[in-house]
Amino acid sequence: MFVKYIRWSLYLLYLTIKKELEYYLPNVNLFEALICFALFVILLMVTERVFRKKISVVYIIVSALYYTFLISITVLGRSGGSKSDISTLFITYKNAFLNDQINLTDIVFNMALFIPVGLLISRYKKNVFCVTVLLLTPVIIEFTQLFTGRGVFEISDIINNFVGGLIGLLIARMTAKVFRFIKKKRKDRQVERTK
Repeated sequence: MFVKYIRWSLYLLYLTIKKELEYYLPNVNLFEALICFALFVILLMVTERVFRKKISVVYIIVSALYYTFLISITVLGRSGGSKSDISTLFITYKNAFLNDQINLTDIVFNMALFIPVGLLISRYKKNVFCVTVLLLTPVIIEFTQLFTGRGVFEISDIINNFVGGLIGLLIARMTAKVFRFIKKKRKDRQVERTK
């Protein structure tokens, strides 16, 4: 039963992502996307200098591509004129609670969209920095939507994106711990065999 529910949930997530991509990506201006990509590359290179930590070219390109994709989906691919007002705050949660399947998939999609952000930011060891980036990224996106009128400003999106980023960060940190544990066990076995 549980496996069937997980399989159904993943299929629903796949359909939601596919629908979102088909709806928003054709509206993206290539020039705007290239400017975003260049800005993210510059931002990552500045981060490298500030933290005095070598960042690989592959990491810079993958991160810049994902952030460009994220901005394309959330801002650049949206039509103008859709602003939010105070009466729509937390409407997504209210509707999902009332068993509205569309809003539930929207919540899951917003979380899933930011899991890679958590995975990408996990290379930085300071948790305060990681959590700050995970919180500021959706806040910047939502306020950009509010001020440009491209998309709908929702507090629930900030919360969902932040939770998704935290999930990605936790997955990365737990995976790193598991690999360190396995590596230590292998090393301990090799030491025992040499005795």
